[in-house]
Amino acid sequence: MKKEVQIPEEKIVMSRDQDKIEEFKRRVESLVDQVNKVITSFRRLGLGELSMQDISKLTTGKVVIANIVRDRIVDGKPVEVAGLSLDIEQVKQMVKLPDLSDVESAINMLKGRIKRDHTVYYRTAHLSDVAIVDDEAVLSEDVLSSYIDSVSVYAVTDREKEIYLKVECAKDLIQELHDQYGVSVIHNDTSHNILRQIRSDGGYKAVIEVSPLKRRMDEIEGRNRY
Repeated sequence: MKKEVQIPEEKIVMSRDQDKIEEFKRRVESLVDQVNKVITSFRRLGLGELSMQDISKLTTGKVVIANIVRDRIVDGKPVEVAGLSLDIEQVKQMVKLPDLSDVESAINMLKGRIKRDHTVYYRTAHLSDVAIVDDEAVLSEDVLSSYIDSVSVYAVTDREKEIYLKVECAKDLIQELHDQYGVSVIHNDTSHNILRQIRSDGGYKAVIEVSPLKRRMDEIEGRNRY
């Protein structure tokens, strides 16, 4: 008997590496904390707000905080002394700087945090993962969404969705056969099995093998990715 399934309009999440997502969020949020310390320490100077572009330049050494402070104080306004107009750059160098020790310390801590975040298994956190919303650094929603997609496997086309939903129904039926009658349908654990059973809580649990299933979907769709 043909099993009919209701195919949704949206793509179906077949698998998602939640561990990698949580670790990625933890890494970026640690970076966000350090960025906020830089933002807060600069804000105390009363010279406005830093942008992510400013912070990126500060961490790469393209600009130093003293120059940003001088620019903010002078604000490009011409200065005249005894009827003579002074060069803006000369005026900037004449500016008496406020105490920058707190903001410099926060910048150095941020640089250290960036250097330490190197890993093989997990995605490294970058300043480009951070956005400023309402004068506060946060994990960029676009970046998070893109990363989640990168560690997810989807059924996208109608045929893929139908295949997945029917395989899911088969999985549930196999589980029901075992739970109600003690019948184990799948015995061999091979790389080509779309369904397999794993030991769980003293019994067996049926699970979908997404990689061979997705490989078969790609063959049907003519993609031949593998």
